[in-house]
Amino acid sequence: MDELCEIIERGLTAAGVAYDATLPQACAAHWRLLTAANARFNLTAITSAAEAARKHYLDVLLTAPLFARLADAYGGAAADIGSGGGFPALPLAIACPRLEWTLLEAAQKKTAFLNEAAAALGLSNVRAVALRAEDAGRGELRGGFDIVTARAVAPLSVLSEYALPLLRAGGVFAAFKGANAAAELAAAQRALAVLGGTYAGQEDYTLPDGEQRAVLLIVKTAATPDKYPRRAGMPAKKPL
Repeated sequence: MDELCEIIERGLTAAGVAYDATLPQACAAHWRLLTAANARFNLTAITSAAEAARKHYLDVLLTAPLFARLADAYGGAAADIGSGGGFPALPLAIACPRLEWTLLEAAQKKTAFLNEAAAALGLSNVRAVALRAEDAGRGELRGGFDIVTARAVAPLSVLSEYALPLLRAGGVFAAFKGANAAAELAAAQRALAVLGGTYAGQEDYTLPDGEQRAVLLIVKTAATPDKYPRRAGMPAKKPL
């Protein structure tokens, strides 16, 4: 069996995460597409299938039970910010088919790859659009989602300005973070207060190599002022 599939299966089994038998093979198919595209333009710095299994796929798939619960509690309309090669949205779209994903990716080539990969994998619950998060949050997508995600994009203080305008009232922002999650949360308190977000807990988990991960949950408890998000580039240049 493919090494990537074996590592995914072992990791999910060890963590007690139930999964469909087709899931590892679907992830392997995505990895083949990703590595082929990565030869043409940069999608991931990881080139080893074993490392990808641990640090890309399991990093996402270990949270699949959480996202199933979020879909039940908040709804299934989900957006992912800065999707790049497709993490976390594509593995979650495979594992949790009730989630309907809009992938926001500023780069046209990456957007094209995401749509091609979704089609090749038979994921009718995925569409990618070539938009910066700031532009999406000021346009027709503002307030259009139950769940927003981001992984390896920016500090939480910056991400909150990208994510909260996209959420409907009462929706939830699920931010994938590493061992520095607590520090990022502390630094983002002013941004959350300004943008209408409230910390609602987190899901902690551990990768097979012992690395600590967390998904921080931020609920939109008040309306985001109309002036946010600021124009493209400003949230990162001058975080709230």
